[in-house]
Amino acid sequence: MDLQFFFFCFYVGTIAAGTPIAVLAWLAEQLLLGVFVRLTGWSFGIGYMAHVGGLIAGFGLAFCFTRLGISATYREMIARLAAPYMICPGCKHSMLRRGAGRYRCSGCRTRFQIDEVGNITIRDTSKYLESQWELLMTFLYAFICLGLILYRICTRLR
Repeated sequence: MDLQFFFFCFYVGTIAAGTPIAVLAWLAEQLLLGVFVRLTGWSFGIGYMAHVGGLIAGFGLAFCFTRLGISATYREMIARLAAPYMICPGCKHSMLRRGAGRYRCSGCRTRFQIDEVGNITIRDTSKYLESQWELLMTFLYAFICLGLILYRICTRLR
């Protein structure tokens, strides 16, 4: 990367520099222009100190993300989403990757769920079946009670 220097509209020179040097030069330029705007009171419609604050905040967030391990988790998530195949959690059968949703394995018929991040989990159907069973028994009980009530009413009318 080459840094080109200008004084007002006049070209001063070029220096070959790497990315860290270019970022530091840009930061120094923004700091000098921010101090110049503060001292003179002139406004060019650009928040130079906001550029400096944004760069410092970006470095701070990057430092926090790497210290917390978020970047490693993000890399794993991207690798999972980019993989063309996924593995059934029940039978370890390999199949084409699908989007987020609920699916059933064609090999072992295991029900599994894929979230937006790409995590695959087995769906717990026992709660679903228990609630269906309870609902069926409740309707059956209500139907029997209704039948008994109707039977009593019909026998009294005779």
